[in-house]
Amino acid sequence: MLGFIMLTWTVLQFGVLAITALPLLILYRILLGAFEGPYSPIAYSHADKWFPPKLKGFANSVVVGGGTVGAMIVAPILVSLITIFGWKAAFAALGGASLVWFFLFQFLTKENPVEVYENVQKKKKLKLEKIKVKDFLLLLASPTALFTTLAYFSTYILVVWFSVWLPIYLVEAVKMTPGQMGTSVAIIGVVSVCIYMGVSMASDHLFKKNQNWRSSRVFVVAGAMILGALFFSSIMVFQNPIWVIVAMCLAKGLTYAILPIGPTIMINEMQERGD
Repeated sequence: MLGFIMLTWTVLQFGVLAITALPLLILYRILLGAFEGPYSPIAYSHADKWFPPKLKGFANSVVVGGGTVGAMIVAPILVSLITIFGWKAAFAALGGASLVWFFLFQFLTKENPVEVYENVQKKKKLKLEKIKVKDFLLLLASPTALFTTLAYFSTYILVVWFSVWLPIYLVEAVKMTPGQMGTSVAIIGVVSVCIYMGVSMASDHLFKKNQNWRSSRVFVVAGAMILGALFFSSIMVFQNPIWVIVAMCLAKGLTYAILPIGPTIMINEMQERGD
C-alpha cells in the first residue's frame, strides 16, 4: 500500500506539467490530498511492527519527525528549482523523489523483524471474526476514540497554521526581517521535533513501568496538549520576539505529541486488530 501511494504521488506530481487552467490545478490538489491521507495510518502501522508496545510512542514520533525534518531539508531546494525552472518543475521533481523512494523501499526493506513476523503468523492462525459496521461505528463513538479524534483534528488545525501563517505572523506581527523569520522557523521546527520525541519517550518509559495505557498515554498527551495551548495563547500577551520563539517551540512540540501517541491510544481500543 505504501508503494501504491508513492506511485500515485509520482503520477500526480508529474501530471502537474500538463496543467493549463485553475480547475485542473484544483482537481490535482484534491486527488493528491486523497492519496496523501492514507499514508500516516499505514506508516504508523508499519512502524509499529518493528517495535514492542513500550517503544511505539518513540517509533511513531520518528515517523512524524521525518515529515518535519524532510520539509526543512527540501524547502530550500524547491525554492531554487522554482526560481530557476518554475513551480511545475519543482512539483515534477517531487514526483521523481516519490518514484526513487518507491524503488528503494521495495528492494531495501522488509516487512518486520523475524521474531515479530513469527508472532504475526501465529496470530493469523487464530481467525478474527469479521467486524460488523455497527460495532465499528460504536467503537468510533466511544469516548476514547472520539476525544482522540477531536484532539487530532485540533492539532491539524495548528499544523496548517504553522505551515501557512507562522512566517507571515513573524514578519507582520512580530516585525522580524525575512532572514530572522527563516532562522526562527527553522529553530521552531527542530526544537519542536525534539520536544514531541521527548514526550513520546517519556510516555514509553511510563508504559514500560506501569503497563497502564491511560496514565502513560492519555494523561501524558493530554497534559502536553494543555501546556502547549497555554504557551500558544501566551503570545497574545507577550510579543517579545525571543519569547514568541520559545513559546512557539513549546506550543508546537507539546501539542504535536498527539500525532505519535494518538495511534497507540486508538490501537489499544482493538488490540487484536491493531497488531
